[in-house]
Amino acid sequence: MGDGSGKTCLAWFGGGCIVLILLGGLVLGGGGYAACRAIQGVVETQQDPELRTKSALEALGAEALPEGYFAVGSIGVGPFFKMIVLSDRRPGPDGELSEAGKRGFFFIKVINRGSGASEKYAKQRAFFLGEEGGSGIFRHTNLRIDPERVERRGRFAINGGEVLYLVQRGSLDIQKESVDGLSAVLFCDCGETTSLRIGIWFAPDPDPEGDFDALDLTGTPADEAAIVDFIGGFHLCN
Repeated sequence: MGDGSGKTCLAWFGGGCIVLILLGGLVLGGGGYAACRAIQGVVETQQDPELRTKSALEALGAEALPEGYFAVGSIGVGPFFKMIVLSDRRPGPDGELSEAGKRGFFFIKVINRGSGASEKYAKQRAFFLGEEGGSGIFRHTNLRIDPERVERRGRFAINGGEVLYLVQRGSLDIQKESVDGLSAVLFCDCGETTSLRIGIWFAPDPDPEGDFDALDLTGTPADEAAIVDFIGGFHLCN
C-alpha cells in the first residue's frame, strides 16, 4: 500500500495505515460502539512507545523482545483479531518508521469463523505439511504464499504448542506489504481449531542469486535453530 511518497504501510505504521489495517480486522469482529472503542484504544496504544511495547509483549506472551527488534505496531480487536509488528529499525514516538527495516516479524491471530472452522484449520495445517496445494485458505489474513518459492519445511515443539514452518525465498505478501529475502512462515498449532496463529520472520537473503542448498544459512530464517532461538521467548498459545 503506497501513499505517493514511496513509503509502505509498514513504514507508516504509526499513521493512518494502522486504522485501515484495524478496520480490516473489524470486519471479522463487527462494528458499532465496540468497534469505535477498539479503534480509539489501538490508536492510543500506538502513539505511546511504552504502551505499544507492553501490548506487543503481552500479545506474544514474552518478557522481552528479541535483541535488536522494536515494537512498531500492536493491534487488537477483542478475541477476533490480533497483529504485532516488530522491526530492526527503531520507530519514532508514534511508531512511524522513516523506512521499513531489513528484518522484522509479523504475528497475526484471527478467529476461524463459521461451521467449517475445523475443516478450514485442517487444510491450513496440511498446507504447511506440504499436503495441500493452494494458499488461498489464508486469504482472510492477507497472506500470500507462493508454493513454487518454498525451499524448506519443518516442525518443532515449543512452549506448549507445535510450530509447522516453511521457508519462502523472494517476495512474500502479508497484510498489503511485500517483504523480500528469506521468510520463515510459522503455523502455530496450539491444539484448538478456532484460532489461526501465523508468524512471519523475514531477513535479507545472503545471496539472492545463489544456489539455496549451497548457502550458509546459519542464523537466518531458513535455519531451524535460529527460528527456535528467535521465538523461544514467545508463548504464542497464550
